[in-house]
Amino acid sequence: MFNLDEYMKDLTEICSYDSGRYNKEGVYQMVDWFKSRYEALGMNTQVIWMDDHEEAPLLIVSNDRSNGGDILNSKTPVDVLFISHLDTVFDTETVKNWPVTVDENGIGHGPGVIDCKGGSLLAYYLIREMLAAGEVNFTFVHAMNTDEEPGSNYSQHFFQHFAERTKYCLVFEPGRANDEFVGVRKGGVKYVIKAHGIGAHSGADFEKGANAIVELCKWIPEITALIDLEKGTTLNIAKIEGGLNNGQVPDLAEAAVRLLYLDPGEVDKVNALMERMQKEPFDKRCHLEVEVKGISRPPMYITENTKTLFAALDKAGAETGVDTSWVTTGGMSDGNWVAHHGVGTLDGCGPCGAGLHTKDEYIKTASVEPRFNVMRQLLLDLFRK
Repeated sequence: MFNLDEYMKDLTEICSYDSGRYNKEGVYQMVDWFKSRYEALGMNTQVIWMDDHEEAPLLIVSNDRSNGGDILNSKTPVDVLFISHLDTVFDTETVKNWPVTVDENGIGHGPGVIDCKGGSLLAYYLIREMLAAGEVNFTFVHAMNTDEEPGSNYSQHFFQHFAERTKYCLVFEPGRANDEFVGVRKGGVKYVIKAHGIGAHSGADFEKGANAIVELCKWIPEITALIDLEKGTTLNIAKIEGGLNNGQVPDLAEAAVRLLYLDPGEVDKVNALMERMQKEPFDKRCHLEVEVKGISRPPMYITENTKTLFAALDKAGAETGVDTSWVTTGGMSDGNWVAHHGVGTLDGCGPCGAGLHTKDEYIKTASVEPRFNVMRQLLLDLFRK
């Protein structure tokens, strides 16, 4: 049923497409590849994008043909939403010097081989083989975006749109190197804090200055005091910069802070601190401003539907002899958008590997067929007539 050699041949082909972030030509090659193959299966396809951002198309595929083929605006409930992304983090022309290779241990290297082209391809193989066997007795949508790596700035709206009529979601991001799935992902917020002081000559007029760096640094202990590892709350001071030279009292300093959390109440605590920073500076001559950068993602947490999904996964694992353990991680995915709406969500459904976002990225080819088998059995068990 599943042919690993064919899978690896297809994976080698799509990893030769240069689909780094917002590389319009490359991402459209990926979209066209999957679009043509799904249409060859008789599936309905649609390419959409947010506003005028045609550099970030979203390909959606479904076996739902209601509403004149308009998948996005159909009212038909979605039994399963498959999610994967077609873009990578790698710079333009990376693929020219980095073809897919597989060593004697079955470890395959290549740009996007595991994140997330291998997962997108596995979802396609799963749907293709189940269609051929007459096993697709559920309504599905496979949503493949091309702006996941920069943060799904343009596509996140569509994931939340589908979540409103979806029961289960399977995210084909990579499985872990030790074959674990991902059950829970933290939510995240990125803050930029700017401290404004008063510049002055550090020798002649030191007392006239208000040091922005000093003001900012006084708040660092306040921020890190909110770290709560038992709750899974972390605040990473990712960058601090400011000042010019020893001859000047700096009038500007800036810090980047990343909050990751499981409990939404932790966001309220951090926001309360950020408000206090702006209202009550240590040095009254200074003032601070706080900006939330990019898109904030909610956590991917366990809902009642998720519990049903996990129970079905354990059953499928027992039936296929596949380990179905899962982990909690701080990394986020598009599954965060969907789970926030109460959708039962399982992540890390793709093949297993590691080295994401680096030249060491690899896929364990021995994990591909077991992943295929357990995901097929999971769907058979969930929708058995």
